[in-house]
Amino acid sequence: MEKIVEIKGLCKKFGKTEVLHDVSFDIYEDEIVGFIGPNGAGKSTTMKCMCNLIFPSAGTIKICGYDIVKEREKALAKQSSLIETPGLFPNLTGKENIEYFASYKKIPQSKIEEIIQFMNLGDGLYRRTAKYSLGMKQRLALGIALLSDPKLLILDEPTNGLDPAGVFDLRNQLKTLAKEKHVSILVSSHQLGELEKISDRYICINKGKIVENPKQMKNDSCYHITMKKTEQVEKLMEQAASVYSYTYQENGYVILVKENHKIQDVLHLFQKEQIEYEDITKKVIDIETMYSELYEA
Repeated sequence: MEKIVEIKGLCKKFGKTEVLHDVSFDIYEDEIVGFIGPNGAGKSTTMKCMCNLIFPSAGTIKICGYDIVKEREKALAKQSSLIETPGLFPNLTGKENIEYFASYKKIPQSKIEEIIQFMNLGDGLYRRTAKYSLGMKQRLALGIALLSDPKLLILDEPTNGLDPAGVFDLRNQLKTLAKEKHVSILVSSHQLGELEKISDRYICINKGKIVENPKQMKNDSCYHITMKKTEQVEKLMEQAASVYSYTYQENGYVILVKENHKIQDVLHLFQKEQIEYEDITKKVIDIETMYSELYEA
């Protein structure tokens, strides 16, 4: 799987205050990754460093293999972003906004028509954006961000101020982008329930540091195996290369499987050691519980 983002040892200081400390993470192709943390945790600063809006104090950021500082133009050509308020010209229509940004980026007419169809603004396309609702502005700004066919899309609080219909539309658009257009998406939001509906996995940050927690892994890595609690089983899982962590609850073990491993690897070990189990079910990771454990405890 292609690595779209590679961040290593990212640090950022404003004066003597260190806002980011040794931040490292990767994002792969076709992923929607939720970026989670309380206010002041370092989410926006990280995203602005990724967009080259502010310069890191230390560390490296690579977008599709290009260093954001040393190969700025090539790295920025692979990404688009929506951070804070969409930057639109209020006295221009939606169509005129699109055509302006398209001419600036030398986008062909066929691509413009494709983006117009994707945004589905209807008659709003010919109205001045000063008359737009926030949802329409977000939809237009997203379309403009996609004009250059980015491999990475960075979104900071994209659902702020949207009504339910706008949230539904944005959710479907992001899923389409990731799965059909092969755009990797990093999205920061305090709307945890909405993040849970679209994210493949989560990256958690607090006080400028990445918070390591097994529950930020993908939902398909968590399983509940109904079986008796024994020293033999626990010793086996302690040594198993495929097991990230395990706990005993609800008459069985809740097992988190490491990345690039499958639950079948664990079951094969059980079979080899002649360990019996009654049932196995996939266990959904509750993002609100995860957030509470990480930040409110």
